[in-house]
This record gives sequence, C-alpha cells and structure tokens, in this order.
Amino acid sequence: MQNFRISQPTASVSTTTSAALMSVQPALRVPSEEDFFTCFSYEVERAKWFKEDLDKGGWNEVHKSPGYVFWIKTFPKDEVPINILSSINLPFSAEMYMEIIDPKNQDKRDKWDKTFVEHEILETYPDNKGVVRFMRYPTSFPLWDRSFVLYIPPPKEIDWFGKRAFIQIQKDALHPSKLEGDDGLVRAKNGGDFVVIIPNERYC
Repeated sequence: MQNFRISQPTASVSTTTSAALMSVQPALRVPSEEDFFTCFSYEVERAKWFKEDLDKGGWNEVHKSPGYVFWIKTFPKDEVPINILSSINLPFSAEMYMEIIDPKNQDKRDKWDKTFVEHEILETYPDNKGVVRFMRYPTSFPLWDRSFVLYIPPPKEIDWFGKRAFIQIQKDALHPSKLEGDDGLVRAKNGGDFVVIIPNERYC
C-alpha cells in the first residue's frame, strides 16, 4: 500500500497513510455544524491541495528511510503554522489497513499500538456515520500526558488523481463524558488530520 500524509505536530498520527490538515488553504470553505457528517468533498479538496503544493516544492525533507519520507513546511498565517507531510509504504493491502483501524477491532489494535493508549469509544453514530473516540498519548517527565477526543467517520472510497483510494478523517470533537481539563491531562488538538490510503497493485 502506498501512502501520502500531511499532519500537524499536535495531530494524532497513525502509521500508514496520506493525510492533510485543516485550515491550510484559506480559500477553502470551513464546514459548518450542519455538514459535520457530509464534508467529505471538502476534505478531499483539501488533501488534493496539499498533494499539489508538495509537487510545487517548498517542503523541506527532514527524514528519509526505506519506505518512509517526511517533509515539513511552515504556513506563517495559519493558527497552527507548522505542517508535516509523510509518505509511507506498508506491505499489506488497503483493505487490511482499514480492518486494523476499524473501531470494532480495537482489542487487536491495543496489542500493537503503544503510542496511543486507553482508547475508548464515547459515542457511536447510527447509519455508519462514525464514532467519537478518546485516547491518551503518554509523555515523559516533566511533560503532562496529552488526551484526544476525536470524531472518526469510516473510510470512504475516492478518486485520487485518477487512482482508486480511500480517505479517513479524524477531527476534533467534544463529548460531555470527557470535558477538557476534567481528566488532568492536556487536551491536544488534532487540527483536522486525515489519511489518504492508496492501494498498490501488488497487494490488491
């Protein structure tokens, strides 16, 4: 599986994908509460903008190893100006990746994901519209652990520059059972992270 991702430093970063973040291109419309569940076209537009901006240049390559490349770029006028992009190749299919991240398979993820712990589904929306999830990111002294409350809809198939792909979105959310500050943790802001999963023919 071939992957392309962009994320902010505060974002919840999974290990497999392409992603892009919210509020990078001011001309793009910010979704309202009314289209909270139906903003896939906005997210796809945003992801493609990042890919096109990467192709134009101006991103600094900060790490490269077999199957992994990371870039960074600063957008001074943005609320969170530093953005990180990565391209990651994994030796399994896109369908397997989506099975791994499916909330119903959380018990399996707990066995290998040691970066984010205490995963908890706070709410499940009907009609397969996704979940609100809590997770904690452990840090070392003297830092405080971070917590995330994210809305995560199921991945959706898209056209990615003429290729079949899937997009997975993670967006900041609020939930009455996990109010900011009540858990004694620092509430991290995801920034609107999302992942574009591009299947390779080898694993199809």
